[in-house]
Amino acid sequence: MRRIVRLDVIDIELVERVQLNARQTNRELAKAVGRTTSSVWERVKRLEREGLILGYRAVIAPAMLGADIDIVVRLELRSSAPNGLWCFESELKSAPGVLGATRTGPGAYLLRAASPATVAWIEAAILRCGLTAVAFESVLAMEEIVPYRDPPIRALINGRATSESEGS
Repeated sequence: MRRIVRLDVIDIELVERVQLNARQTNRELAKAVGRTTSSVWERVKRLEREGLILGYRAVIAPAMLGADIDIVVRLELRSSAPNGLWCFESELKSAPGVLGATRTGPGAYLLRAASPATVAWIEAAILRCGLTAVAFESVLAMEEIVPYRDPPIRALINGRATSESEGS
C-alpha cells in the first residue's frame, strides 16, 4: 500500500513555492514562510527523503530545437511471456524518446513519444518482450493547448494538512 506523507501548512507553502521556482535559495524560502533558513533546509530535505519532492529539472522548449512533433500512443498488449509486461515497462523507462508513460489497466498504456522513430522503437520493444499488440493507435498532437505541468499541491491534498508542526 502507498504511504501518504503528512504535511503541515508550512510544508505545503514550501512545496508550492518550490514548484513555482525551484531555483530560489533556502534563505528566500525561509523569508517567504517566516522560518529560519536551517529549519527550511531540514523540511525540504525531509520532503525529498520521504519521496514527495522527486527532483528538480529544467523544462525546455522542444520547438527551439526543431522538434515540433508530439505523438500520443494508446496501446493494449497481451503477454505470452511470463514477464512480458514487466519487460516492456522496463524498456519504456530507459527509452530516450518516450516522454511519458501511464498504465491505464492490465496491459493498457498511454504513451507520449518524441518522434516517429520512437513509435518504431515502441513497436520493436513489444516484439522483444514477447508481447502482442491488441490495439496500437498513434495520433500526432497538432497543438498543445495546456502544457504539462506538475499538479498543484493544494488540489492533491484536498484539505488534509495537519496543523503546523511544533518548533519548526
